[in-house]
Amino acid sequence: MDTRLLANGADADVTAAVVTRVAVALHRWSEDHGGAAYAGVNVDLAQDTHLEPDVVWTSDTDQSRLGLARTPELVVEVGSPSTHRYDRGIKLQRHLASGALEVWLVDLEGDEVEVHRSGDEPLVLGRRDTLTTTVLPGFAVPVDDLLGPRPATT
Repeated sequence: MDTRLLANGADADVTAAVVTRVAVALHRWSEDHGGAAYAGVNVDLAQDTHLEPDVVWTSDTDQSRLGLARTPELVVEVGSPSTHRYDRGIKLQRHLASGALEVWLVDLEGDEVEVHRSGDEPLVLGRRDTLTTTVLPGFAVPVDDLLGPRPATT
């Protein structure tokens, strides 16, 4: 099992804020349409494959377990500079290979969101774009709202 904890310090604060904004946006959609958004939930893809994405959306609302026993339809990884390579590599591959319909990689350094679907080229959205998804019909949120305030430059 490959286990890593890679965010720390200021990276962790920014990451946590973005995770919260994404989870809230998905939760609001779910209130009207069903399903559930979870932040930091365990996803057990196989006996030897355990992932903990930053946020997931699933139509499975059974909360009797500590984690999900099946692949969520939508997975969100918020990549700080210390985690982005891992999120974009092995985690992205595992999520898509296990059946996730869509994976969003939030690139905090690039100030963008990459939307990945199996077999398709990634769609890259900047702050001025609106994020929509076929997984959640009618869901739309400005990327700028998810990323939050721009980091101060020195």
